[in-house]
Amino acid sequence: MNDVLKYLFRIDLSAASKAQIKKDILLGGQVTDGYWTDIWNTYVSTPSNTANTTLVRNRLRDLLKYCMDLSEFQLI
Repeated sequence: MNDVLKYLFRIDLSAASKAQIKKDILLGGQVTDGYWTDIWNTYVSTPSNTANTTLVRNRLRDLLKYCMDLSEFQLI
């Protein structure tokens, strides 16, 4: 997530903002990072798993859309 944010924003987001975005979007409200790690590893190892692939793509799409809607993105 840090790599994506580094390329999207010239101004670094606060650690609290990054944590909230990660929790709300990538983790789907889950508390542990293991949730995203598990679905990402399944995506990489079994791209034919359509349900998991859809989940990963939707989360990444939602992450990018959310970031582009932030006012910090408009400062580019």
